[in-house]
Amino acid sequence: MRKQWICAAAGTALLLLAVLPAGHALGSVPASESASVSAGSHLSSPAGLGKRLIRPKKLPDAFIQGDYARIYAQLSPELQASFSAAELEQAGTEFFRDTGSLHLLTKVDLSVGTQYIWANADAAKGLMAVFSPDGSITGLLLKPLTPHPESDARLTRTAYRMPVTGSWFVFWGGTNELLNYHYPYESQRYAYDLVVARRDGTTYTGDPAKLESYFAFGREVVAPADGRVIRTLDSVPDNSPVGGTTNTARPFGNYVVIDHGGGEYSVLAHLQLGSVKVQPGQAVKRGETIGRCGNSGNSTEPHIHYQVQNSPEPGEGQSLRIRPLHGKEPIRGEFVRGMGRQG
Repeated sequence: MRKQWICAAAGTALLLLAVLPAGHALGSVPASESASVSAGSHLSSPAGLGKRLIRPKKLPDAFIQGDYARIYAQLSPELQASFSAAELEQAGTEFFRDTGSLHLLTKVDLSVGTQYIWANADAAKGLMAVFSPDGSITGLLLKPLTPHPESDARLTRTAYRMPVTGSWFVFWGGTNELLNYHYPYESQRYAYDLVVARRDGTTYTGDPAKLESYFAFGREVVAPADGRVIRTLDSVPDNSPVGGTTNTARPFGNYVVIDHGGGEYSVLAHLQLGSVKVQPGQAVKRGETIGRCGNSGNSTEPHIHYQVQNSPEPGEGQSLRIRPLHGKEPIRGEFVRGMGRQG
């Protein structure tokens, strides 16, 4: 199987596209991926909207009811310059035909506003929008989704904790492409990307060009369950987070693979150079330190890539949906601790 590595960390540019169902692009606007967990933004009315401002959670209803004039009026100037009101109405009418109601999956506060993600009942269509603090819509995505119900329904036999200590933020995680960048790819479908973020959304302090400025860098990474280490790599340099290049030849960077029995293997990737504390053949217990968070491999900012799969080779085989040790399965936009979701 040909390996495909797709890993994005906070701090890189995210392109938010507004597209027709057939894939015809309407336009785009860049937005930061830096995750913020501050309180919900206060929304004041953009010019000309007054009391007719569409509140974020009512956006799907506005589409379903065909209220395209109001939606278009609330788009940012950048989006309005990218496509016309008629194009928006055409795309929305086609997309929402027979879609049914959408339910909110997650809300993620970003440095540029707040991102909302919805999906319909059969997870075949998704809507993503970014609202700026003044209520303008600065990002919009109408996306057909490809669900994988068979693999979604199969959880790992072993229950796993998150491989971290303290509070971390789920940057990517969940069972559709809007929640989880990895989801379309069988070998990484249920992977998590974890960063450390403050309540104001920042992932670093001081000079962003220094790895040591990032809260995640050097943090402990621990075994998610009992097992035996079968593979390690600890020779890949950490990338510079500003102006550097990523290592596509060694996409996982420094990593540890643990055999948990029953054909389940955890992969912990992008570890700090020289931080791996375990050796192949070594037995480890749940919560035991195996290394530290780094920025090695195909990574733009210090973070942890974590997945469980049915192959001992990183990136091969099938990614497995993880049975959480405690609580519900965390998704994009939530904070987690090692033992489960953070309340």
